Amino acid sequence: ALLRYKISEFFSILLEPLPNIIVESGTGLHPYYLLKEPIARSRERIEDVLQTFTTLLNGDKGAARASRLMRVPNTINWKTGRPGNLAKAWYLSKTRYRLKDLETAWNVRKGKSRDAEHQHSKKHEHGCTGIHSEFFMKQIKNLKPVGKKSEALGICPFHDDEHPSFCVNLETGLWKCQSSKCNAEGNVHQFCQRMNISVPKSAIKRFPRPRIIPSDEEWTGERVFHKVHKYITSQVYFTRDWQPVLVALWAMGTYLYRQFPSYGHLWFNSPTTHSGKTKLMDVLSTICHKSTEPQLDPTAAVLFRFPTCIGGTLLLDEIDRLDPEKQSAVISVLNSYKSSGGVMRNVLGKNKQYTVEKFNVYCPKVIAGINNLPDTLQDRCIKIYLHRKRRSDHVKRFTPGMFHEMEPLRNQIDAWAARKGMLIANAYHNRMDLPREADDRLKDMMEPLFAIATTMPKWVNDKLTEATQTLAKDRMADEQESNAVVLGVQALRENFPEDEDRWRLRSDKALKIFKDDVPGIETIGQTQALLRKFGLRSRRARIKKKVLRAYVLSKKALDKLVERYGVEQEVA
Repeated sequence: ALLRYKISEFFSILLEPLPNIIVESGTGLHPYYLLKEPIARSRERIEDVLQTFTTLLNGDKGAARASRLMRVPNTINWKTGRPGNLAKAWYLSKTRYRLKDLETAWNVRKGKSRDAEHQHSKKHEHGCTGIHSEFFMKQIKNLKPVGKKSEALGICPFHDDEHPSFCVNLETGLWKCQSSKCNAEGNVHQFCQRMNISVPKSAIKRFPRPRIIPSDEEWTGERVFHKVHKYITSQVYFTRDWQPVLVALWAMGTYLYRQFPSYGHLWFNSPTTHSGKTKLMDVLSTICHKSTEPQLDPTAAVLFRFPTCIGGTLLLDEIDRLDPEKQSAVISVLNSYKSSGGVMRNVLGKNKQYTVEKFNVYCPKVIAGINNLPDTLQDRCIKIYLHRKRRSDHVKRFTPGMFHEMEPLRNQIDAWAARKGMLIANAYHNRMDLPREADDRLKDMMEPLFAIATTMPKWVNDKLTEATQTLAKDRMADEQESNAVVLGVQALRENFPEDEDRWRLRSDKALKIFKDDVPGIETIGQTQALLRKFGLRSRRARIKKKVLRAYVLSKKALDKLVERYGVEQEVA
């Protein structure tokens, strides 16, 4: 009853007259007005009313269609996929209205939608169409449509172009110079960066989400972050104080990830079980945008269809224990962390004919596991190293009802994202100064979080800077370790006996081989640790007339190591 009263009070302030019914679909609110009697009116007149009504609500313009299907009460919202997200209805008023009275109250101008469509078609009748057409028409000389009206060709501004070679899609903003002298390519933001001009408004996506919380009840961004940070730290033990700050910013950023060209994966790693990896994923599933429950043993098909079908946050647990037969396919999908990334698949089309289709695999992803991930995937992840808590450390117990309990917090994060989204997008595109220790890929992953931190207190930005510096050092150490592995494989290949298929290698002999070629290998223990990285285990083997412990390496296994680590082949 209280919720019904608040909704009624909110819409009575926002709109006159008061709607009869409010339907909550799980992701938004849909007001309904009941007419006094059934009427037959033209589609154009109804859409004029809907266009005006949508403008007053600052809602989704795509919903202002007479043929648009709305959410039916007590049905599941398939976009979220959660059984608990049933569409609910609140009945606010029994008064029925005449269509003429609604048009008068909202000052509906007849033919508004038709005139707008006519002017739009007339404006682009002989020119280019697309949301970026006006911007590129000003920047590119002799820009003319080619084939489809959303594609155009003009003079490239990045080299002395005599013949038009600058090809651009005015709908997506992607461009490429077809001249062999230039071969430049990119998106709208990269174009502006090269031209040293500001990003146009058409390149910054809008936030048409309707308000689900009255403005006087919305929390400040600082309070939203404090609640998210407090909730995470109350559930999981962290060894470094910058870790929950980074996780909280990343979780809030899932509501804005489409505004960034790249969004790094979050990777939870630990040396042992019971370190809080799965629990932290459960916690994130209750606050991240359209999050799934933690998934075990996913297929590649699920990964590349999820962003299109649901488009939320994907949680993957024990990804390091995948079936080897499917691991390569899954990892290839996970290697994409940019909005421009995608995978090509052969799909069954009409008349049972197969066609090639590109699937966009861009969405926030959380990965957890004990073992290390492949080097290519590790490089695309923000690593959070977790340890088992001590007995003196106390955390709360995660219960199955936490998802419903956290719904008010999710609504507050969503309202914050709608309110601060444009400010954060502008901060991102203005390019912030990140710690110079970070490599380019780490900067790509951390820049969205720094953009969010611009709306937070200074201490949040300081902790994020500390996190970036720590991650940069860890990534550099991992890269050095990877170099040692490559040099170790190269040393084994160069010293492998020519007339044998299996090599029984003692630790002391391996030390002599590695000591000269691999930096940092000085002891038997370091040698044994490096051999274990190759998957070798010490066992009893016959060496001449004696039975001793040794590492047995076959020629076939060595060839696989050479291929895996990209060691250069010998030139004949």
